[in-house]
Amino acid sequence: MIGIPYRIMRDSDQEGLVEKTVYLATRRSGEAGESMRQARRDFNKHNLAAAKAGKRLLSVDRRLENLPADDERLDALENESEKLLGVIQEQSDKAQEAATKLVRLSLTEVYGTNEKAGEIMDMLSDKDVLGMVLAIESGEQPEDFFPSPDRRPRQTSTSPPGDSPPRPSSEADSPGPTSEPAG
Repeated sequence: MIGIPYRIMRDSDQEGLVEKTVYLATRRSGEAGESMRQARRDFNKHNLAAAKAGKRLLSVDRRLENLPADDERLDALENESEKLLGVIQEQSDKAQEAATKLVRLSLTEVYGTNEKAGEIMDMLSDKDVLGMVLAIESGEQPEDFFPSPDRRPRQTSTSPPGDSPPRPSSEADSPGPTSEPAG
């Protein structure tokens, strides 16, 4: 199988501790690649929205703690707190849905059928799905980390074309030879 290996551990009553390795695709081209990128963008967008709502909730809760029990702003802040809890839950659910979609697309890409991907998905917990999303994100372009020998290195903004390689730091730090004009 081509893909990123991901190990799943389950404790089964009938079989005891079961370990299974599944493989995740990181395809970046074609229709499947675009679907995976969109699911990942959705996952990140909803996670960010939940985190922002969580920060606002912490701020509201701190203000609630500092208000006296008879303050007129108490009801409004409690309503805002409840609203923010709803936003956090909604955004977290949407992030989980996007993560599940991304993992299913990845598994389908490796195993070739939605049926086989569904069997694997049935074994996964929400925590497994989130771990797989992280594996997919961090392993998207292994060739970036391990360039193939036939690929030429790209020029970077710090090394202009035709520039000589940088000198070792011991040469760069020591002053060059000094001479005074003759005469």
